[in-house]
Amino acid sequence: MARLSLLDMAFLQMESPESPAHVGGLQIFEPPKDYEGDFVQDLVEELKTGGPVVPPFNQRLKMPSSIFGGFPEWEQDPEFDLDYHVRFSALPRPGTMDQLFTLIERIHARQLDRTRPLWEAYLIEGLDDGRFVMYTKMHHSVIDGIAGMRLIAQTLSTTPETGVAKAPWQIDTRKKSDPDVAPPPAVDIIGNIVSGVRKHMKTLPEIAQNFVDLGRQMAGVEDTSLAVPFGAPQTQFNHPITAHRRFAVDSLDMAEVKALGKQMGGTINDVVLAVCAGALRRYFVEHQALPDRPLNTVVPVSFRPQDGSSGGNQISAIMVDLATHIADPVQRFYAIRKSANSAKAQVQGMSKEGKQNYAVLMNGLNVALDPLVRTGAVAPASNLVISNVPGPPVTLYLNGARLTAMYPVSVLMHGMGLNITITSYEGRLDFGLIACRKAVPDLRYMATLVSSEFKALQEAADRADLSAEMSEDNDVADKPAAE
Repeated sequence: MARLSLLDMAFLQMESPESPAHVGGLQIFEPPKDYEGDFVQDLVEELKTGGPVVPPFNQRLKMPSSIFGGFPEWEQDPEFDLDYHVRFSALPRPGTMDQLFTLIERIHARQLDRTRPLWEAYLIEGLDDGRFVMYTKMHHSVIDGIAGMRLIAQTLSTTPETGVAKAPWQIDTRKKSDPDVAPPPAVDIIGNIVSGVRKHMKTLPEIAQNFVDLGRQMAGVEDTSLAVPFGAPQTQFNHPITAHRRFAVDSLDMAEVKALGKQMGGTINDVVLAVCAGALRRYFVEHQALPDRPLNTVVPVSFRPQDGSSGGNQISAIMVDLATHIADPVQRFYAIRKSANSAKAQVQGMSKEGKQNYAVLMNGLNVALDPLVRTGAVAPASNLVISNVPGPPVTLYLNGARLTAMYPVSVLMHGMGLNITITSYEGRLDFGLIACRKAVPDLRYMATLVSSEFKALQEAADRADLSAEMSEDNDVADKPAAE
């Protein structure tokens, strides 16, 4: 059986009925025009009968029998029922995008059943233009954003002529060295445990130094651009959340975003953060609720190796000051770039184990301080999460159906009732915004501000003299983030 990592367990620990810890993906497909028959119904049957279900999709949680019983593990579900996990739904024809988003809000709000494998997939038809949808949600303890994108790439094809090779739940992503593929001898298990403890202990000095740096900044000893945890201003989405959701989307042209980043001496991620910051500032200004202090955001950062890995999470996180107190879009961009570069430099100097343990400790602080955050006695760790997950650059197909859009649907937690996750596909950046329904009832309006704020930044950059700002050192590599 495969043992959960500390970070995987953190996502289980932070979960509650109001804050389910699963991530989702919304894929919209255009069926082949010359298809004879019911494409979606035929696809459902083909996906269900395409092959055996493999780990982690046929594995459920096995919790220790007592607090002294060790760590949770994944075990094969002897009562696995594919019909429970793969579901068919339809919008009332002619279905609209608003109706689709309302359905996704309701499905995404429901917590996964921990007695079963922690995933569900929905095929949804009925959109007015003939397109259909696949929505999949999977617990964050099972998979992170980068691994999810690689799984999608393995299930879809680059040509319409290629049929369905395998459904996501039929793809075995494990390595031969994974515990549930090749169980090691007992002596190796003991050796691995000892080695793992040693690795984690070695990370204590570097983690401690990060906390010392943050403490010095919080005490005012150092004036840096690093954002400070638990120092975020209170906003309408920084309170205890309900179990109900709002979901909205927008898209930007990837080439335009890349060109603007190059023009301003920054990265795609810098532009994304600046656009989100501009949208948030404008939203609060219009609602006469702009905080005096700047908002800050958690930005997940992947340290997953290029050759991939089995499931689970291989992410850490940085905190970035969004400079929402600055009215000028260009000045705001460079303040954000400076904060992001400082945060990335701090994390990139840590070992792989250090990055993961730092993320575990920050999640642990979130869990420990959750009761105080709920009462308002302690400020939230951050205002929101903004994550950028690289996706496939080429057009993809599912049994001849063209994938036309791919929107992420992420996770919320108490004190952070807004999440903006972005993924790239087919020359676009697709934004998926998820929020507590009570905190941001007009989320779909907030999403429209993404495009307008991008245009505002473009126009401001064209008017400004960028030479002085661009001369600032900007040699920190742009590391893909992962939700």
